[in-house]
Amino acid sequence: MPLYTAITEGDTISAETKAKIAQEITRLHTSVMKVPKNFVRVVLLSYPKGSEEAPTAALNCVLRSGHTPEEKADMLQQLWTMF
Repeated sequence: MPLYTAITEGDTISAETKAKIAQEITRLHTSVMKVPKNFVRVVLLSYPKGSEEAPTAALNCVLRSGHTPEEKADMLQQLWTMF
């Protein structure tokens, strides 16, 4: 199962926005990789405000093997645009 982990600073993103991000990641993954949405896992984490010199955001994904380089490139492009 794909596991996406998004990391942001403290309370910079509302619960509503986090839910929208998780929904969009799931939508993109199911569309590109052709899997049911209940396969996709999205975890949203935050680190304490002020613990970094500058606010940052990161998105990490663990995929199973077997996806083509074209699928991965398409997924990455769409995630980059969304995130």
